[in-house]
This record gives sequence, C-alpha cells and structure tokens, in this order.
Amino acid sequence: MILALPAFLKGSLFVLFCSLNTVLCFSILLPAICLKPLTDRTPLAPYLGLFLTVCVSYWADGNSRVLEKLLQTEWDLQIPEDLAEKHWYLLISNHQSWADIFILFKVLNRKIPFPKYFVKDKLLWLPVLGPVFWAMDFPIMKRYSKSYLEKHPEQRGKDLETTRRSCEKFKYIPTTVINFPEGTRYRPAKAKAQNSPYHHLLLPRAGGAALALYSMGEYFTAALNVTIAYSTEHATCWQFISGQIKRITVRVELIPIPGEFIQRDYRTDQQFRENFQAWINQKWKAKDRLIEDFASRDAEAFAQEEKRQIVTQ
Repeated sequence: MILALPAFLKGSLFVLFCSLNTVLCFSILLPAICLKPLTDRTPLAPYLGLFLTVCVSYWADGNSRVLEKLLQTEWDLQIPEDLAEKHWYLLISNHQSWADIFILFKVLNRKIPFPKYFVKDKLLWLPVLGPVFWAMDFPIMKRYSKSYLEKHPEQRGKDLETTRRSCEKFKYIPTTVINFPEGTRYRPAKAKAQNSPYHHLLLPRAGGAALALYSMGEYFTAALNVTIAYSTEHATCWQFISGQIKRITVRVELIPIPGEFIQRDYRTDQQFRENFQAWINQKWKAKDRLIEDFASRDAEAFAQEEKRQIVTQ
C-alpha cells in the first residue's frame, strides 16, 4: 500500500529513514572497516569484502522498500532475465540526477554483483560514506587540473594509475563496475557549453570504462548498457524521493564486450582510444534517441490523462 502523503512529507520521511538506515549500517560495518588494513592482501580479505557487501545490500534493500511505500511513481522496466550475481559486469549509464544511484540499486540489487561506482578521491573525506567507499574498494578517481599538471608534469598519468590499481582489486570477487561516462549530471547549460550533439545527454568520456577493461577486462562476462529516463524534464533527486515524478523508465541491455577492447592501454594506444570512444559514442547516439522516444510517449500519455480528467470534471 502506498502512503498518501504530501510531497514534502514523503521526501522528508525518506531522508530521515535513509539517514537512520545509513547510521545503523555504518555502526555494523565499523569493526570490519577498522580490520581492513590488517586483512588486506591476506586470505581473509575476500571474506571481509563479502561481509561488507552483504551488509550494504541490506541497506539498499531497506531504502528501496521505503521508496515503494512512499512513491506513486509508475515504473517501466526492461531487464534481462539471465543476469547473475556470480558474474562480472561493466555497467555504463547516462546520468541525470543523484536519483540514478537509488534507481540502479532498486532495479538491479541482487540481480548482479553489488555495484562499485567510480568516486572522486575528495569523496573519501565524506563522513560515514567516505570510509565505506574506501573499505569496499570503490574505484577511486584522482583528478588533476590542467594548470596543476603544467606545474607538475611528473604527475601526468598518476590519476589513471590510481584508478587502475583500484579496479585490480575486483579480480577476486564477482563485481559490477559502474561508470557514468558523462562524468557529471546532465544539465542543458552543461550540454551547451560542451556543444553536445545530443538532446538529452552530455558528451561521454571513455577513459574510466577503458581503464576498467584494461585492469580486469578478461574477467567481465559482458557490459550492461543502462538507460534511465524521467517523465519530468531535468528531474532532481528531491523530486524523485518526494514522489513528484510520474514515470521512470529503465532499459538494461546486456551486450558483449568486443575482444579487441580487452587489456588495451587507453593512455598510450591511440587506435584503441579512437575505436573505443567511437563504440561509446555509438551507444550514446542510440541512448539519446531512446530517451527522446520515452519523452514523447510520456508527454502524449500525460496530456491525454489531463484531457480525461477535465472531461470527468
């Protein structure tokens, strides 16, 4: 049963529950986090990683169940039936809102290995979340500005090396590596600044996904190409958790990874860099058309619904 509450109260209740859920989960994880430096590179490391993953999976389940009780959102999902938690996946997705993370947990948790997101090194300093990112070996992306690299050329390439070392830890337990190739959430102003050729997407950057393939490509069973579309244009996370989005559409496409992309160095192999970027661009072109189709469908459906409501009144 969905609770009939005002949007502000729904959002506030979810924030409250998610905060309590996070604190509870962190209190359970804290002893394991403290043990991590002692167990790294020992036979106990995989078991500690499994314990952390199980706990965080229950955290995601709890958040999803509360959302189901609060939201009146219509879900349009198409997910392959042959996904499995025993496989390794590289997941690429468009990125429009922080709600994307909750959505991926909701539709894919326990269908695939627990996802590990690329996170910026600055996020490691976040209270509660930062230590969890570190303990669960989320791939860390260390970025240097152009001005910094001009002054310190010896640091060039170190950011990619940090990411590569993070990904190598996933060879020992089934993992889903999630990458948002756009690098940030879509906004029209950002798309305009990039001169993006897409209507609903930013330009994709292939470097993060390519590094994952370079580090552990031979382990990946397949790639998951995820498209997330909101019926509300430029949707925000608050609109999502407060139930203001009428429909969310998710398409998950299971695609093979071309053998020519496995264990190729994106930093030094120009031919691979061009081919892989072209492969990502092709996926993004199709993804943009798909989102446009969903937007047209939703606009038409909601317009017809408004007409029916006017007639009945």
